[in-house]
Amino acid sequence: MAYGDAWSWDETLMAFVAYLCMNQQQRNNKKNPVYVQLAQTIDRTPDAVYRKIFNIAAYDQNRIAEGHKGLSHGSKRDREVWQRLADEGDALITHAAQLLPQQTREALGIIEPQISLDTPIQADFDSTAEAPTPGSTVAQHPVPSSPPPESGTTALATVSTRIGQQYFRNSLIQNYGGACCMTGLAIPRLLAASHIKPWASDTSPEERMDASNGLLLNALHDKAFDQGLITVGFDDRIVVSSQVGHDEAADRMLWSLNGQSIRRPETRPPGRTYLEYHHDVVFRP
Repeated sequence: MAYGDAWSWDETLMAFVAYLCMNQQQRNNKKNPVYVQLAQTIDRTPDAVYRKIFNIAAYDQNRIAEGHKGLSHGSKRDREVWQRLADEGDALITHAAQLLPQQTREALGIIEPQISLDTPIQADFDSTAEAPTPGSTVAQHPVPSSPPPESGTTALATVSTRIGQQYFRNSLIQNYGGACCMTGLAIPRLLAASHIKPWASDTSPEERMDASNGLLLNALHDKAFDQGLITVGFDDRIVVSSQVGHDEAADRMLWSLNGQSIRRPETRPPGRTYLEYHHDVVFRP
């Protein structure tokens, strides 16, 4: 393909799903094996793929709030792909993932090595797991086996969920500086990307991936937040439920945080609408 040729819609989708799966450090690495693999697939240079990734980034709402801008000469498709994601959600992500060659899906951690998108896999993504480095095996974070095999349709849905969760987690890690916003714990394997308005509720694709609908929490406080035993007020202060009893452990790990402020993110602070939902539907006063 000649230099400067316009990117097709399918090529843009492949770059887009790669963008969703990578964290900022991986995107910044011009020698990223994913860039090389994708470039070979679409007959472009790795540098062209790198530039495309950052033009896609120009329309990422979680980055725009940080003051980031894409490179010049972006196309209308770079903006359109985000608009289509808001409208189509999982269907767009699934289609985009299917366009990628097997090797690239594995490098991005979309699927396990040797598993195709037509192979049933377990629909249980661990949001506390670290995103794999592109080019490395993802076997270090295996998907748990499932007793009854699932259909190919379920496997595709799982892929979409995994990509969405991976993007959401990477956004929160960037937003909160890689540390739990309640305790400051900065051990990646113990951190969870916690939705304020839960993923399983009636959320739109845009809400599911919005960094202002998330808190970066350690595993304990993620569980407490999910169970409605703690919440965050509009003033950023932590509130502990009256249903939490008092003993040495509970006082030390939960009640000691009551009234304390969360660490304010660099950008995309918790959204008021999402907090209202958590207060009204999830939290147990």
